[in-house]
Amino acid sequence: MLEFWGDQGSESDVLEIDGLNVLAPATSPRARGDGSGVNLAVFVFDEGSDAATDLDTGERFPFNTLTFLMGVDVFIPAALEASGTVAVSLTSCGGDQTVLNVPNWPSSSERVSLQFWDYVP
Repeated sequence: MLEFWGDQGSESDVLEIDGLNVLAPATSPRARGDGSGVNLAVFVFDEGSDAATDLDTGERFPFNTLTFLMGVDVFIPAALEASGTVAVSLTSCGGDQTVLNVPNWPSSSERVSLQFWDYVP
């Protein structure tokens, strides 16, 4: 499984959603303060449906209490007719990059799950 490290400086992974890197020291440390494991899955949602992104606060409840999971507060503009796409790009600490483009469906009616390989085939 590919681990997401956001606190390793130039050796950090980069997970961008429409150009915004959601892996930061506050959201995806290599080891949590309680000594629990690193993050393997990222849940992205607009906490409070306030149309605002907040990565400075760190991981979101309840994900911050669960090993290997992280949640981040990210607003992603959407359209009922999915007239656009959202680019999700992962650049691993090894330099491999994968880009996935998904329809910009609203989360009030749709969900999207993405899986990145831990290597580029």
